[in-house]
Amino acid sequence: MAAHLRIARPVSDLGRARRMYRDGLGLEVLGAFEGHDGFDGVMLGRPGEGHHFEFTACRHHPVAPAPTAEDLVVFYLPDGTEW
Repeated sequence: MAAHLRIARPVSDLGRARRMYRDGLGLEVLGAFEGHDGFDGVMLGRPGEGHHFEFTACRHHPVAPAPTAEDLVVFYLPDGTEW
């Protein structure tokens, strides 16, 4: 069995999160759902990789973003030109 890392985050604007990770980082939409127990969501990553991001938004009680200095996701890109 292969391991898979899922990073799940609630967001207040699902469309904005989708655009940022898709257009800004070049990730692909791997899947999406609507109305699952009041939640909508989207999974972004690269096909065949062992990880993906899942962003969710709740229709009944939206999450207010509350980032802290320690609330980070860090990407290391080996190609300076790509960065």
